[in-house]
Amino acid sequence: MTDLSVTSGLNIAQSTLDTIASNVANVSTPGYKAGSYSFLATLSASADAVLSDPSSGVIQRFSQGGIATTGNPLNAAINGQGFFQVTNSNDQTSYTRNGEFAIGSKSALQLVNGSNVMGYNADGEGKILPTLTSITLDQTPLPPSATTSIGMNVNLAGSAPVPSNPTFDPLDPASYNNSQTVGVFDQSGLSHNFQTYFAKSSTANTYDVYFSLDKASISPSKTTSPVSLLFNPDGTQSPTSPKTIDFDMPANGSTFPISLDVSKLTQFGKAYQSIAVTQDGYGVGNFSGFSIEQDGKISAAYSNGQSMVKAQLSLANFINPEGLTRTNDGMYLESSASGQPTVGIPGSGALGVLLPASLESSNVDVASAMVDMITAQRNYQANAQAVKINDQIMQTLVSLR
Repeated sequence: MTDLSVTSGLNIAQSTLDTIASNVANVSTPGYKAGSYSFLATLSASADAVLSDPSSGVIQRFSQGGIATTGNPLNAAINGQGFFQVTNSNDQTSYTRNGEFAIGSKSALQLVNGSNVMGYNADGEGKILPTLTSITLDQTPLPPSATTSIGMNVNLAGSAPVPSNPTFDPLDPASYNNSQTVGVFDQSGLSHNFQTYFAKSSTANTYDVYFSLDKASISPSKTTSPVSLLFNPDGTQSPTSPKTIDFDMPANGSTFPISLDVSKLTQFGKAYQSIAVTQDGYGVGNFSGFSIEQDGKISAAYSNGQSMVKAQLSLANFINPEGLTRTNDGMYLESSASGQPTVGIPGSGALGVLLPASLESSNVDVASAMVDMITAQRNYQANAQAVKINDQIMQTLVSLR
């Protein structure tokens, strides 16, 4: 027995204890992957590794950790393979399973340690750009969008009487049978009430339609008012009946075009029924929050009910994740043993998907760690005893001279 051998045994036992202690200390760290000390891994590294560098035997276990719901919309857990990519102030790329994000300075998406999260930003229309870069999420208001089309799905009563007042007046309900109002938006985002009035015609299976904007009568831009809608005896719309009606809506000293789709109007039964009325415009929207989807897309929601994609998170995977080099802050660096990263969006290829408003818990098993700690402690005590006995033998040898 040599001093070198027993000292190496102590070092290995100490490295094992250090690894277990690190695991237990990080049991509550999101995305933390437990390490284990492997004597065989150290021995296979080089002939002298077990004597000179016991810490080289620490390997990572990249098994899936549990998923904990946090309710924070900027948290994301990876369910499956892959790592988030982040860069520090020195532009060094690191990898992590911790999806605990926040908005940092200059609207950058960051980890809690200040590293910038990598992915793909979107243009002003929500289209994802192909360049991998640091993600920025602005919280500026969403500009308004003028209404360009209105969709109307309405059933007109087939047996309705002709209005008693033959002269249409939007202020006189006796001059029409029914009306439908929808809010529309001009170029500046101001809201206006667009009204459609339906008056049963004395001509069979015909309705005359009148229009107003904020109670002021208006006429279509390409035809005269009223517009006559024609129906077949079975209540379906006649092929000769107009399907769209175009307008130049007056607003703020100018006009904005709107196309009214009336192709779904019918004349069934005895009752008027408004089934669905839609329009595609909206006013200015104030930012109200972000959300992350399973495919990594980050959308901003606004007070006007609209949303827009702002960016998309990327994931990186390695041929040999166990070969990654772990840093002191729990991040991982690419190494020759890990191979180069394969980058893609969540859910593509072998990459996992994201679980929004959640974090991946540490995969440390505390019960197993405590058992391993007791075993490592016994090993340390045994090696310490070997050191003591070896010292006694050497003292006996010295005294014989």
